[in-house]
Formats: sequence, structure tokens, C-alpha cells
Amino acid sequence: MRSGMLFGAVLSFMLSVTGANAAIYQFSFVGAAYSVDGQFSTDGSNNVTDITGVVAATPPGVDGGAIAPGPITGPDPYPGNISPGWNISNSFDGTDLDVLFGFGVSNIGNLFTFEGQAYFSTDAPGGDLFNPGDMGTLTISAVPEVSTWAMMVLGFAGVAMLSLRRRSRATSLRLA
Repeated sequence: MRSGMLFGAVLSFMLSVTGANAAIYQFSFVGAAYSVDGQFSTDGSNNVTDITGVVAATPPGVDGGAIAPGPITGPDPYPGNISPGWNISNSFDGTDLDVLFGFGVSNIGNLFTFEGQAYFSTDAPGGDLFNPGDMGTLTISAVPEVSTWAMMVLGFAGVAMLSLRRRSRATSLRLA
């Protein structure tokens, strides 16, 4: 009886400390000129709050070498001119991604989906954001949070404890 109450208390605590719709995602973009791999996180309002990863050029020296590939440095507001009608929201709603980030020494990248197609746009320092960019394939998958893993392990432990408890009761009844 006590173990069941303890299990319920721990489970209630775990559920109360989980974030509201915050999530972590892994992504991979493969285009004709660039590939981008990494991870981003969102808050409860679907805003991209953090992004890490690496941008690679395929083949190296694409764009005449003006865009130097390198590690992603984080989500950034765009400092230059954006094509008219172009909106960068730094958001992910579960289907459409639109995130602007710095990479390499001082490059800007924009990874986005438009009408079901994925694109990666780049900007050399001091230039305008190239639109529409490199068309490619974008794969996004959710990464389970630590609290999710903890609840799953706790659930398996509870099921194991109940099965052992039932087995020990059945054995003690046969012995008596």
C-alpha cells in the first residue's frame, strides 16, 4: 500500500514539473548546395529559443567561397535588408519551420518551409538574404525530454514491482 502511494506521489511530482509544450527537435536539411544538421528547442508558444548544429557546403566553395560553412551560433535577428513580403518568425508549429541563425564566421542562414517545400537561404556579410535559396529535403524529429524518460522508467519500475508483488503473494499462498 505504501509503495503505491509513493509511486503516485512521485508520478504527480514528475507531471507537475514538466514544461508546457516546450520541446527539443533534431533536424537535417540536405540541398544541392548546402547541408545543415543540428538541434533546436521551442518554448510553449512555438518560438525557436535555441539552435545548434553545423552548416556544410556541397561541394566546398559553392557561391565562389563567399559563404564559409561552420557551426551554428544561435538564432539571430536579421541585420540587413529582407526581400519585400518576406517574414522571418523564428518559429516551428510542428509542420512549418522558419528560423534565422548565424553560422561560420559572420554568415546568416535562414532555414524555412514554404508550401510544403524546404529551403535554406544564406547571406554573406554585408549582403542581402538570398531568396528563395537552396531547395532541399528537411527532416525534423522530436527528442524526448528528460522528464519523459523519467516517467517511462518510473512506469516500467511500477509495473515490475506490481508483478513481483503478485508473484510473491501467489508463492506464499501455495506454501501455506
